[in-house]
Amino acid sequence: MAKADDGRIGTLIHAADLHLGAPIEGLFRYSDDEYLDDDAVSRLIDRASKAFEELVSKTIEKEADILVLAGDIYDGSENEFRIQDNFRNQMKKLVDAKVKVFIVHGNHDPQVKERKVLELPPGVHVFDFGKPKIEKVTLRDGETKIEVAGVSFETEKEEENLALRFCDLKPENPNLTVGILHTNVGGGDTHGNYAPCKKEDLENAPIGYWALGHVHKRTDPPEELPNGGYWAYSGNLQGRSVKPSECEPKGALEVPIKSGGFGKPSFFSCDTVRFNRVEVDVTDLKTQDDVYEEVKEKVEESRLEENCPVLSRVEIKGRTEAHKDLMISERNGNLIGDIRGKFSDDPLEQGSVLKIDLKTRPSVDIEEWRNSELFVSALLECLEEFKNGEKSLDDVEKDLLDKGNVDATLVSKNVEHVLDRAQQILIDEWDGRNG
Repeated sequence: MAKADDGRIGTLIHAADLHLGAPIEGLFRYSDDEYLDDDAVSRLIDRASKAFEELVSKTIEKEADILVLAGDIYDGSENEFRIQDNFRNQMKKLVDAKVKVFIVHGNHDPQVKERKVLELPPGVHVFDFGKPKIEKVTLRDGETKIEVAGVSFETEKEEENLALRFCDLKPENPNLTVGILHTNVGGGDTHGNYAPCKKEDLENAPIGYWALGHVHKRTDPPEELPNGGYWAYSGNLQGRSVKPSECEPKGALEVPIKSGGFGKPSFFSCDTVRFNRVEVDVTDLKTQDDVYEEVKEKVEESRLEENCPVLSRVEIKGRTEAHKDLMISERNGNLIGDIRGKFSDDPLEQGSVLKIDLKTRPSVDIEEWRNSELFVSALLECLEEFKNGEKSLDDVEKDLLDKGNVDATLVSKNVEHVLDRAQQILIDEWDGRNG
């Protein structure tokens, strides 16, 4: 594959959080599902385990000079021979293709002394814990040299700010120096607060590109450094559930190496099974079948141009005349099966709907209610008068108490809560008429 025509003199690939051997949380819980039976789940898990091989193949295809792996290579399963042996074999493929590999370990696979690991081939460097070390690398052109620095975790719960240790490094050219670190920048609470640091710590170190690991959501767009370089999380290599941070294309970052520093990283996917979330607004749809067809259309739309099965969590929302039928189907346990029936029988072909969140509401004919003799008519009138400034908040609360027989302790002392309570009364009224 020819080098990209963007002035680069080399290519760095940045990946992290491989979690080799980790269970695919979003699949195991469905192994007793009639649709996603043990065989289907097993095949999907096997397919998901190929994401690392996909990374290796694409790294070689791109004729990369360097691959950095920023921690959590393993997931507590590093002592399994099969997983280690496969990792070693993939490393050999990279080295044979003249790709140099640099690795740090994180909280899931700390570099403890008692770790028993298979010896990796020459050309693969694993940074130890303690002080960051610098390794010099000659690119494929045989002339350009850059430097790579990194440090591994010594324990599972590293509490020290390891980024500060990079400030003492003396690279020959900071703009062409890579820093590899497993860390929680900014102390966010989406992941364990291990090796926490601040953006300023990254900016103050003599580093031109920070290859970070630990946070599973990719940095998009990458953050710029004052020296013109970047820092970024590549995210994890393979999604594992329908949690928001797992529901996006997963893979690695390609970073151009230029004569004066590093270019802007670009993402490429490596995941072989994908998780996503799909919102489907069914407002004004008439029938249950209309809703199912809309769900099918939106889910299939979300899978366009993907070359792997996509496993979806679907939220159905909006006011629809089909609300009551949908609720009955959900109570009877038929809803997700009815929707899955709209798709292929084989989850490996395109994917599957894993979960349905039904958040529809009854269809509302405001004019019908307004002209009725029911309580709802008086309530609508009261709310309209409040909106127009003709009634005070106290008047609205009094009407809610008198006409709605509402416990005074449940009536809010602010507009938002009053209206929320009124809305619930309206819904209850409607359900009562149509139940």
